[in-house]
Amino acid sequence: MKTRTWVSIAALMLLTSLPAEAQLTNQDRPQVLDLSRFYRERFITATKTNVTFAPIVGEQHYDGLPFRIEGRGWVYGRKEADWVHSQPGRENVQYPDFIGITVGRTFDELHLLHAARWADVEGETIALLRLNYADGTKHEFPIGYGVHVRDEQRLRSEEKESLTDTNSNVVFRGEPEYSIYKSTARLFKSTLVNPRPEKIVATLDVVSTRRLSAYYPVAATVANRDAARARTVAVELDDERRFRRTTTIRVLDGNGKPIAGALVDAGMTVDKTSVIASPLRTATNGEAVVHYPGMRTTSLSVTVEKAGYFPQKLFWSAKNYGNAWWQQAVEYAALMKSFVPETNTVILLSSNSPAANLPPR
Repeated sequence: MKTRTWVSIAALMLLTSLPAEAQLTNQDRPQVLDLSRFYRERFITATKTNVTFAPIVGEQHYDGLPFRIEGRGWVYGRKEADWVHSQPGRENVQYPDFIGITVGRTFDELHLLHAARWADVEGETIALLRLNYADGTKHEFPIGYGVHVRDEQRLRSEEKESLTDTNSNVVFRGEPEYSIYKSTARLFKSTLVNPRPEKIVATLDVVSTRRLSAYYPVAATVANRDAARARTVAVELDDERRFRRTTTIRVLDGNGKPIAGALVDAGMTVDKTSVIASPLRTATNGEAVVHYPGMRTTSLSVTVEKAGYFPQKLFWSAKNYGNAWWQQAVEYAALMKSFVPETNTVILLSSNSPAANLPPR
């Protein structure tokens, strides 16, 4: 009996002498989630290396937490799908949601390294992250463009890089995959707080909301809250840009009434590079203001669309106008009899409903 007592005491002493980390249970430790079955791309293979992410491939630590960075996959985004489907042999590429990422535990926080492909309207929800609790209940986190993530590239047409979510920031900036755009690449980190931390989360889903931008997580880790955990210093944001030139697009229906919520999707050539601009939606007065960087811009295109109406496109170029390229916008709009003086352009959308196009009785 005395021998047993001494063994028990020795075991207890050994346990209490271990570092605190060694005494953690699996439920207490951060858990890296496995996203690999949803990859569309591995960052390093025998034949190809992604120059953006190669420097951080493998296990990395951000905010004192481990992340496994090996590749990425993305859910549906309209611009990404349209671009891919325009390529020969890729017309049938599909973009399924990520359903059933294994979790199998309770946790306080979901930590994400993520970004988006293509720009979207500020504040637009581009994906939903769904927690599937073991008891059958669910919770969805909206992932917002300009809230948690932005386009993976800091393009020259982007004015603002900051995010509105205070638990999201830029944690990595690197070389762009395509140097033609004269941009930098970036990765964002967000912390999402589980509203039911006492419940076991069986699985996690990543669901597209089928907007313009394609959302992609690079790595995900779940963890319990730890106020003492080290925090990674966020990457310094690129200088906020203020584009002083603007073109106001006013969208009207066939009766001359403003159309609110129309999508105004602009593209431009800046510093001899074709880039997308941040899409906008018209306000209640039917107006959206497109900003562009002055004399560095030599062309501007605008596509306007709204459910129930035929889309309209306009394109203005400096090819024959030198630095006075915006004069072409004046002449083009005047030719269509829809020009409002200065930099305002009126776009008329006609309904695509046959009944709506009938003359009034």
